Amino acid sequence: MSLESTQPSEMLITTLVICINKRFRIDQRSCAMGGSPELVKMIESGVKARRINIKIETTVCFGHCSKGPVMRMIPGGKFYHEVCKDDIAGIVDELEELCGTKPDQDEMQFAPGS
Repeated sequence: MSLESTQPSEMLITTLVICINKRFRIDQRSCAMGGSPELVKMIESGVKARRINIKIETTVCFGHCSKGPVMRMIPGGKFYHEVCKDDIAGIVDELEELCGTKPDQDEMQFAPGS
Protein backbone atom coordinates (compact mmCIF):
# COMPACT_ATOMS: atom_id res chain seq x y z
CA MET A 1 0.00 0.00 0.00
CA SER A 2 1.20 3.50 -0.72
CA LEU A 3 -0.01 6.73 0.88
CA GLU A 4 -0.35 10.30 -0.36
CA SER A 5 -1.12 12.81 2.38
CA THR A 6 -2.85 16.14 1.82
CA GLN A 7 -4.37 16.44 5.30
CA PRO A 8 -3.59 19.28 7.66
CA SER A 9 -3.16 17.74 11.11
CA GLU A 10 -6.01 19.76 12.68
CA MET A 11 -8.69 18.57 10.21
CA LEU A 12 -11.30 16.16 11.61
CA ILE A 13 -11.78 13.07 9.46
CA THR A 14 -15.45 12.12 9.13
CA THR A 15 -15.61 9.69 6.20
CA LEU A 16 -13.59 7.03 4.42
CA VAL A 17 -14.49 6.87 0.73
CA ILE A 18 -13.61 3.71 -1.18
CA CYS A 19 -13.60 3.44 -4.97
CA ILE A 20 -15.53 0.48 -6.38
CA ASN A 21 -15.26 1.44 -10.06
CA LYS A 22 -15.32 -1.45 -12.51
CA ARG A 23 -13.95 -0.97 -16.00
CA PHE A 24 -15.36 -3.21 -18.66
CA ARG A 25 -12.07 -3.71 -20.49
CA ILE A 26 -10.02 -6.37 -18.74
CA ASP A 27 -6.79 -4.80 -20.01
CA GLN A 28 -7.46 -1.64 -17.94
CA ARG A 29 -6.88 -1.70 -14.20
CA SER A 30 -9.74 -0.74 -11.89
CA CYS A 31 -10.38 -0.67 -8.17
CA ALA A 32 -13.12 -3.30 -8.39
CA MET A 33 -10.84 -5.60 -10.37
CA GLY A 34 -8.34 -5.21 -7.52
CA GLY A 35 -10.91 -6.41 -4.99
CA SER A 36 -12.32 -3.17 -3.59
CA PRO A 37 -15.88 -4.48 -3.06
CA GLU A 38 -14.49 -7.11 -0.68
CA LEU A 39 -12.28 -4.49 1.00
CA VAL A 40 -15.38 -2.36 1.65
CA LYS A 41 -17.03 -5.27 3.48
CA MET A 42 -13.90 -5.89 5.54
CA ILE A 43 -13.57 -2.24 6.58
CA GLU A 44 -17.27 -1.91 7.35
CA SER A 45 -17.07 -5.01 9.53
CA GLY A 46 -14.04 -3.70 11.43
CA VAL A 47 -15.57 -0.26 11.90
CA LYS A 48 -18.84 -1.73 13.16
CA ALA A 49 -17.17 -4.22 15.52
CA ARG A 50 -15.01 -1.52 17.08
CA ARG A 51 -17.73 1.17 16.98
CA ILE A 52 -15.42 3.60 15.18
CA ASN A 53 -16.91 7.04 14.70
CA ILE A 54 -16.59 7.28 10.91
CA LYS A 55 -18.84 6.88 7.87
CA ILE A 56 -17.86 4.50 5.07
CA GLU A 57 -18.95 5.51 1.58
CA THR A 58 -18.24 4.24 -1.91
CA THR A 59 -17.58 6.13 -5.11
CA VAL A 60 -17.04 5.15 -8.72
CA CYS A 61 -13.75 6.92 -9.40
CA PHE A 62 -11.01 9.09 -7.93
CA GLY A 63 -9.09 9.14 -11.21
CA HIS A 64 -6.26 7.03 -9.72
CA CYS A 65 -7.19 3.81 -11.55
CA SER A 66 -3.61 2.73 -12.15
CA LYS A 67 -3.00 2.83 -8.38
CA GLY A 68 -6.17 0.99 -7.29
CA PRO A 69 -7.79 -0.09 -5.13
CA VAL A 70 -7.95 3.46 -3.79
CA MET A 71 -9.43 4.90 -0.58
CA ARG A 72 -9.46 8.43 0.77
CA MET A 73 -10.12 9.96 4.16
CA ILE A 74 -12.23 13.08 3.89
CA PRO A 75 -12.42 15.96 4.21
CA GLY A 76 -9.02 16.68 2.72
CA GLY A 77 -7.35 13.53 4.00
CA LYS A 78 -4.80 11.21 2.55
CA PHE A 79 -5.23 8.66 -0.19
CA TYR A 80 -4.48 4.97 0.26
CA HIS A 81 -3.28 3.43 -2.99
CA GLU A 82 -2.90 -0.23 -3.99
CA VAL A 83 -4.78 -1.39 -0.88
CA CYS A 84 -4.96 -5.14 -0.26
CA LYS A 85 -6.56 -7.38 2.37
CA ASP A 86 -3.37 -7.36 4.44
CA ASP A 87 -3.63 -3.56 4.81
CA ILE A 88 -7.15 -3.51 6.30
CA ALA A 89 -6.24 -4.15 9.96
CA GLY A 90 -3.78 -1.26 9.94
CA ILE A 91 -6.28 1.06 8.23
CA VAL A 92 -8.97 0.19 10.78
CA ASP A 93 -6.47 0.84 13.60
CA GLU A 94 -5.66 4.23 12.09
CA LEU A 95 -9.35 5.09 11.71
CA GLU A 96 -9.94 4.30 15.38
CA GLU A 97 -6.97 6.44 16.41
CA LEU A 98 -8.05 9.40 14.27
CA CYS A 99 -11.83 9.23 14.77
CA GLY A 100 -12.37 7.61 18.14
CA THR A 101 -15.29 5.37 18.98
CA LYS A 102 -19.01 5.92 19.40
CA PRO A 103 -20.28 5.83 22.98
CA ASP A 104 -22.16 2.75 24.12
CA GLN A 105 -25.90 3.20 24.60
CA ASP A 106 -25.36 2.69 28.37
CA GLU A 107 -22.93 5.60 28.46
CA MET A 108 -25.49 7.85 26.74
CA GLN A 109 -28.18 7.34 29.40
CA PHE A 110 -28.36 9.89 32.19
CA ALA A 111 -28.80 9.05 35.83
CA PRO A 112 -32.26 9.75 37.28
CA GLY A 113 -32.70 13.35 38.35
CA SER A 114 -29.99 14.74 36.08
